[in-house]
Amino acid sequence: MTTDARECQSCCHGNRDPGSDVSESAEIDGGPKFVPQLYVQRYSFVRNVLHQHLVTSVADIGCGECRMVTLLKTVPCMESISLVDLDKRLLESKKDCIRPLIFDYLHQREKPLCVRLFHGDATELDSRLQGCQAVTMVEFIEHLVPSDLQKVIERVFGDLGPRLVVMTTPNAEFNVLFPNFTGFRHWDHKFEWSRTEFQSWCGDICDKYQYNVTYDGVGNAPESSAHVGHCSQAAIFTRTPEASSAHTVGSPCYTLIAECDHPYKENKSTVEDRLALEVQYHIRQLTLNSDLDENEGHYVIAVEKLFSFRPIKNICDIDKLRSYLHSCYTLTDDGENVLVPHDDSDDDLERSWGEGQSWDSHNVMSQNFKEWTETEEAWD
Repeated sequence: MTTDARECQSCCHGNRDPGSDVSESAEIDGGPKFVPQLYVQRYSFVRNVLHQHLVTSVADIGCGECRMVTLLKTVPCMESISLVDLDKRLLESKKDCIRPLIFDYLHQREKPLCVRLFHGDATELDSRLQGCQAVTMVEFIEHLVPSDLQKVIERVFGDLGPRLVVMTTPNAEFNVLFPNFTGFRHWDHKFEWSRTEFQSWCGDICDKYQYNVTYDGVGNAPESSAHVGHCSQAAIFTRTPEASSAHTVGSPCYTLIAECDHPYKENKSTVEDRLALEVQYHIRQLTLNSDLDENEGHYVIAVEKLFSFRPIKNICDIDKLRSYLHSCYTLTDDGENVLVPHDDSDDDLERSWGEGQSWDSHNVMSQNFKEWTETEEAWD
C-alpha cells in the first residue's frame, strides 16, 4: 500500500478531522443541514441493514474512531464485531470505546458479543476475519488510490466472500449544494464519484464476484434540489447462491489492540422447559377467547393454531410440538386438536406444569421468554 493510502485509512469515516470534511461542516457556512448529523445517519443506516439481514458477525474496515460500534452492538443477533484500521496510535487512544458501558450491564444483551479491535492493512486479510457474515466500509473507498482499492475489493469480495457488504461514499453530484465549494470534500479523498460512476463500478464487482447490489443513500437534499440525490450514496451487496465459496485466508497478520466480551443474559432453561412454558401460556390465552370451538365441556384448540405463535415456532417444529402435546395434554383422535377442560382449565394446566407454580409466576416467566425471543430495538 502506498504511503498516502496508509495515511488516509485512519480518517476513512470523516471522524479524525471532521471539521475538514465539507459535508460535516457545510451547515456552518450556509450549506445543507443534517439532523441527526450526517455521520450518525450513516452509522444508523448501516446498523439497520445489518439488522434486517440478521447478521451475527461483521468486520468494519476503516473503523476510524470506532464510533459505529455503539450502534453495531444494538443489533440483537450480533455476536462478533471486528474493527480494523491502519492508524495504530488512533486505535490505542480509542480502545476503551469497545468496553461495555454501565447501560450494558443494566440492560444485558440476549446473546454473547465479542468486540475486537485490530491494527491492520485492508489490502491484506487476517485469517481471524474468515467467516464474517458482513463487511462494512463507511466513507472508506474514496481514500484509496486505484491500485490499493482494487486489492481491497479482491480481499473482501474474492477472498473473504461475506454474504453481505455495505459501503458508503460521497455523491459528487451533491457537491453543488456546498457554498463556495471546489475540489473534494476532504483533503485526503482520491476521488468522488457521481451516482452513475459509482453504480457502474459496483456493477463490475457484481459481475466478477457473483453478487447482487441495491442502491440507497444517506443525507437528503433540500426538496428543491432532490435531483442531485443523497449526500452519501450507499451500495448493499448480497452474495448470490451461485457464488463460489470464500478462499482460505492465510495466517493472522493484524495486531490485536483490544478485545472485550459484553455481558448477556444466560438462559439456562432447557428446550423442553421453554416449550412447556410457551404452550401453557398460549393455551391459557386462547381459552379466554369465547369464540373457541367446544366439545363436551372442553375447549378445542388446533395444534396448527398453537404452532402459529412465533415463540413456539422458534423452539421446535410442528412434529415435536405434536409429540409434546401428546405426552402432556389430551388430544382429539386425529391428533389435530388439544382438548382443554372447560370449567377447570386453569387447574388442569397448572398440573401439567407442576405443583407449586401459580399463574402469576407462569405469566412472568413466559413474558421473560417472549422478551428473549422477540426483542425489538428502539433503532428499528
